[in-house]
Amino acid sequence: MDPSLSREMLCRQAAALTVVMVSFVSTRLKRKNPEPDTPQPDPAALALIRDVNEQHRLRTMHMIYHISMIRMKRAPFLS
Repeated sequence: MDPSLSREMLCRQAAALTVVMVSFVSTRLKRKNPEPDTPQPDPAALALIRDVNEQHRLRTMHMIYHISMIRMKRAPFLS
């Protein structure tokens, strides 16, 4: 077999072995150390975040509505 082909095959096998080993070790570590339970965020903070998000959504919808109304006022260009 040509040495360059042999080298290329060896590189592919080494890459495949590396992928398999990394995936095996990472799954073993995940099983061994389960993720700790995350504490629930403060309900007041969640309400504040929801309120800010709702205000942003309403501003965006308001802007979209007015832009579409402005576009509808223009006369269509018919030939």
